[in-house]
Amino acid sequence: MATDREHSTDLRPEPWLDTSPAHGDLIAAKVLVYDRCGFACSQPVPEAESAEYAAYEFTLDGLAVRFRAAKTTPIKAGQFDVASASAVTG
Repeated sequence: MATDREHSTDLRPEPWLDTSPAHGDLIAAKVLVYDRCGFACSQPVPEAESAEYAAYEFTLDGLAVRFRAAKTTPIKAGQFDVASASAVTG
């Protein structure tokens, strides 16, 4: 999740009230983190060029945020896994 104050004015300032069009992971982040922490979250805007990653742009307390869901590629060698990466580096 990237943030950038300079680009936050390009996004829709309307509050995010309807969660039906968003990706499930983004909805979960909103319900479990953003709402509970009292963050002001704008309506997510889908990014057409990154649709295969369920990409959205929105603002969170005035910061520009870009959300992307990871793609699972179990047949490819070298799939990133946080747990195994931690074990290898330790």
